[in-house]
Amino acid sequence: MIKMKFACQKKLPCKRCGQCCHFRESLGLTAREEESIKRKLFEKTGVLYLYPFDQYTISITEDEMKIMEREAKPFKIKIKFIPKRIFIDFQDKVKVLDWSIDHDLCPLYDEHGCQIYPHRPLVCQKFPERYELPFDKTMKKTNLSYEEAMALAKKLISKA
Repeated sequence: MIKMKFACQKKLPCKRCGQCCHFRESLGLTAREEESIKRKLFEKTGVLYLYPFDQYTISITEDEMKIMEREAKPFKIKIKFIPKRIFIDFQDKVKVLDWSIDHDLCPLYDEHGCQIYPHRPLVCQKFPERYELPFDKTMKKTNLSYEEAMALAKKLISKA
């Protein structure tokens, strides 16, 4: 895993340097290792990841995604989002737990800084603290196999 160093420190105000707006990093996993991790995560938690881990960036809620889309409109910026963590419950209902911005660099960051700074996602507000969206461990997961769950999730997500 690539270790990134930032000028930011927890107790200092944000300098709006944009270093944290460069999202992607390679985990250096083989396809086999990644598949094994995804299967184990699904078996333990019921959570699916449809895309390669290297494609995921920060985690944002559906509400934050809508705010970002709304705030990007005046700048004529189109943001692509992909579902990050998907949960299938015991009734085989698919729920997207969080979303990922599908860009290497946040499209709302330019030479002047973050264009939506007052409305940026919580993960950005909390930086450089490590912040991940919570997961309700009391949710009852599906009894579907990994393959069945992946097929169901892909089918339902493609319709959305």
